Amino acid sequence: MSAALPFTRRCRQRHSTLTGRVPVRRFCTLLLFASACLQAHDVMLQVTGEIVNEACTLNYREKPPEVAMGEWETTHFSLPGSASDHRPFTLVLSQCINAITGVRVSFQGEAAAANPQLLKLDQQSISGLAIELSDANREPLAINQRGIRQPLLPEVDNVLHFHARYISLTPPITAGAANATALLSLEYD
Repeated sequence: MSAALPFTRRCRQRHSTLTGRVPVRRFCTLLLFASACLQAHDVMLQVTGEIVNEACTLNYREKPPEVAMGEWETTHFSLPGSASDHRPFTLVLSQCINAITGVRVSFQGEAAAANPQLLKLDQQSISGLAIELSDANREPLAINQRGIRQPLLPEVDNVLHFHARYISLTPPITAGAANATALLSLEYD
């Protein structure tokens, strides 16, 4: 019987350690799992949408469209605000669906620091000039602003007319490349 007592004592000590005292780390872990189970929710997520035909087809001969500004002498831009002639360009929207009645065309790009309405020339270009974009009536279109609504007709070629020109910001202007890039944005309604 003396051999059985030590075994019984060890079992009791282990049992009392497991049930009588739970280490703090284990207790916190149990609470963490219990709180996660108590806060679980099932939520239905409904995703809706519609697949539609292209609103209109943008037709152009060159990819990407380019506006040839031509060559200008530096003396033409001797004063701030001096401008080149307007260079016309067009966008053709065809095969518009019947539900589309108009479009807002806007031009996105880096604005000139001296005049945020104008398009800044690319980094490889000269400084002191910017590009003004305008509508068919030569009314300026500010860069990064919502465009003016233009009506569209279904099943015909809708020709949209625009202009571009150089504007002098800070003369004197040096000779060199004077290029810029704008992103064309079409918002249909």
